[in-house]
Amino acid sequence: MPKALIPRPKTVTIIRNFVLWTMTVGGTVVTVVFGPLAGQGGTDQTRNLILTAIGALGPVAATGINQIRAYRATRGQEEIEGRSILAVRTALSTAVHFLREIAAEEAKDKKQELMGSFMQSVVTAAVVLSGAPKTRCGFFRINGDIMKCTVFNGADGRADRPETIFTNSSTDKAGEAMFRLVKSGQLAHFQDVLENAPPGLEAGRSYRTFIAAAVIAGEKPYGALTIDCPEANAFGERDIQIMKMLAILMAAGLALLPESA
Repeated sequence: MPKALIPRPKTVTIIRNFVLWTMTVGGTVVTVVFGPLAGQGGTDQTRNLILTAIGALGPVAATGINQIRAYRATRGQEEIEGRSILAVRTALSTAVHFLREIAAEEAKDKKQELMGSFMQSVVTAAVVLSGAPKTRCGFFRINGDIMKCTVFNGADGRADRPETIFTNSSTDKAGEAMFRLVKSGQLAHFQDVLENAPPGLEAGRSYRTFIAAAVIAGEKPYGALTIDCPEANAFGERDIQIMKMLAILMAAGLALLPESA
């Protein structure tokens, strides 16, 4: 029988799935344990932040591998699979690289410079890892009672920066909802804002599907990581998990900045 026709042993499949499950569960456990500790400061803060970031990458990497396997099964395109693997690896390794640089750097100005590159790498990872077309990811950073997009990236030629400015005011329903989301540490997912829009986002949007994940370390809120798509029902459970993990990664980096930064 030709080698290409020999069926893959069932044991290999079991082991592979167990490894992916371990990456997901183990990474989540590390994140849950060390995430809150990272926001409490102290002599072990840097260690806790690094462990939180590493834990966040486990589920993201497992999700990316599953995404690539599914794509290969339906399309069978080896060349595209290879490019996808490289893109996923590059996106995540770039973010981790800048995280390590920020942790090691002592100069405040240099930390700020590295932070800009780090945040850009995180939003880039979001659009690379998402399976939806024309996605756009942005980080809305809190500054007092205002939250606005400070960095973004788009796929498939999507170059329009998110212009919404959220305010923590009773006159801004969307702003109030977004600030509550961040402070609660939760995630919001809207499959179609034309059919079921959140308060204050009823009309005039360039997207239909929307996810927002809180970026918070301990009790310190930093903002929200968002991703949207012009198509309805574009995001699934995989995208939700990716955004959760990337939001944790973003918070880990921001927590390394001095309080006055």
